[in-house]
Amino acid sequence: LGDRAWIISQKDASIRNFGFLVSKKKLVYTIDDDCMPATGPDGQPVNPMEGHARNLLSPATPYFYNTVYDPYRDGSDFVRGYPYSLRAGVQTGVSHGLWLNNYDYDAPTQLLKVDERNEVYADATQT
Repeated sequence: LGDRAWIISQKDASIRNFGFLVSKKKLVYTIDDDCMPATGPDGQPVNPMEGHARNLLSPATPYFYNTVYDPYRDGSDFVRGYPYSLRAGVQTGVSHGLWLNNYDYDAPTQLLKVDERNEVYADATQT
């Protein structure tokens, strides 16, 4: 960026977001510095890379809400009334995880809810 380097803030996630913008990779994975490994309902560690890769490689269903969270998972299917013409889905563009422990609130809300915690692991896919 040369003399325009000031455009990218060095004090927040902007520098990381710029890296996403210029990356030539098919998949880009990032994790916040305050994220810790999660344990699933079965007591086993969750593999976030595997989960996000599965999400990104599965179709998304943005045109019609399916009350079965992920109709493409083994043993799952589309609910009654879901249009057959939309079941192929579209390419998924983003897989975004959910926070455990501290919610990802804005600063004023965090100051008001300092003791609020999320301790429930949600294995859900919404598209």
